[in-house]
Amino acid sequence: MTSRQQQRVILIGAGMAGLMAAAVLADQFADVIIIEKDDLPRTPQVRKGGPQGAHVHTFLGYAVEAMEDFLPGIMAELYAAGAVQIRRNKDIWFDDAAGPTPIRDAGILTPSVTRPLLEHVTRQRVLALLNVSIKEATRFTQFCTDGNNDVSGVKVQTGDNGMEIDSDLVVDCSGRATTLPRWLVDHSYGDAERPELGIGMSYTSGLFRPPPDLAGDTWACLMLAIPPNTRAAYLTPVYGELWLATMYGRGGDMAPREAEGFVEWTKGLAHPIIHEKLNRAEPVSDFRSYKIPKGFWLRYDQMDRFPRG
Repeated sequence: MTSRQQQRVILIGAGMAGLMAAAVLADQFADVIIIEKDDLPRTPQVRKGGPQGAHVHTFLGYAVEAMEDFLPGIMAELYAAGAVQIRRNKDIWFDDAAGPTPIRDAGILTPSVTRPLLEHVTRQRVLALLNVSIKEATRFTQFCTDGNNDVSGVKVQTGDNGMEIDSDLVVDCSGRATTLPRWLVDHSYGDAERPELGIGMSYTSGLFRPPPDLAGDTWACLMLAIPPNTRAAYLTPVYGELWLATMYGRGGDMAPREAEGFVEWTKGLAHPIIHEKLNRAEPVSDFRSYKIPKGFWLRYDQMDRFPRG
């Protein structure tokens, strides 16, 4: 471990970005504080601050390596908690404009896991680090500045109680909820360039119990939208006994949030295999939707001036 040269770092947000940033910075700072506006669940559950939490989240091979580097043994803990091991591309079936990808073992093992379980297990590991703590149900309100207009800490609000916390570094991991662009303008740093791309994407997801003859099967399927088709899907095993089904639609073509309509919608996918499987399965959860009208990239790296801290 490297010696801790600085005293305190504050991370805004306890999602995966905030948790992994805390794991990385715990070796560099004596005190690591995570600020989280949600009252975090004690068991794996979808939470308000993670609006995409009900939908499929997939790992690339490098993500597995990176998490293991910073949190050794985390993959074994995920599998013990209910994640399902997927052998790419042996267990996962891709269908795109070129047709189904040939089934072969790429030698890459990744977990099929729900976002709530991933976040829950990761949070437990990160908070077990002795110099990491979290202030939950605490809302970040603004950055504090020093005489040079550089960031020197944050102001937060927990219930009716407000306070300032000094720091050597603040890391904004609040995602789309960030207030940093407006703060930069208000403090004369200027606008961050923001290229945008309209995507009109919507997700609808739910959990299904597979029929007895497919119980325990590690088969997963990613089906891409082949133009002019606007529909895509990801079906993957979770918790060892369920399927998580996420349907993706473009241009307002959103899958319904009721079971019969959801399954019927899958008839419009490029290949019938997901419809055939879900038609035999039992829905066991509510269905949740999430919309992303456009993607954007905040180009802080292109700014002429940026505050220290």
